[in-house]
Amino acid sequence: MTNDDLQFKKVFLNYLKVINFKLFSMIEVFLALSVSAIVVILLNHTTNHAAASTQIFYLIFTASATILGIVVAGFAIYATVADKQFIVFLHKSNALSGLLFPFWLGSIIWAFLICTSLIFNLPGLNLTCKTLNILVFLFSFFFVLAIGYTISLVGSIFKAGMYRAEFELVTENKQENNTD
Repeated sequence: MTNDDLQFKKVFLNYLKVINFKLFSMIEVFLALSVSAIVVILLNHTTNHAAASTQIFYLIFTASATILGIVVAGFAIYATVADKQFIVFLHKSNALSGLLFPFWLGSIIWAFLICTSLIFNLPGLNLTCKTLNILVFLFSFFFVLAIGYTISLVGSIFKAGMYRAEFELVTENKQENNTD
């Protein structure tokens, strides 16, 4: 494995092939659209549109920062079940990028939400109600999608556990065959 094999674009394209080019389920997209629409409708019923938008961006910022920490902690759990032989086993099974890349992508999504929500939280940023509605809709949409994606990381941790069990069985069988 070379550095070229670990470029984001290449790993991302390999990951898309593994998941059949489906990052998000239709349910996640529908839920994100619905929640975003409800947030904008509620926003339009507030008396101070700008203050409410600022509050929404602040909530997205703090929640995103917290969830980024959770994603990193999830990766740390991953790292605890991995050793050199297990990583080699995953690589030979073509499962390594499919198991590790979601953490990289999840971190990027949350970091993007953190940075952009911080920008729109700057004081003195005068945006029209229509612009705020569009931004709040987009941020809510991506926030809900990111939550769904992060929940799916639990599946990656589960898969890692299953691969670890398979690895242990293969290793145990090899050891038994060598002692016979």
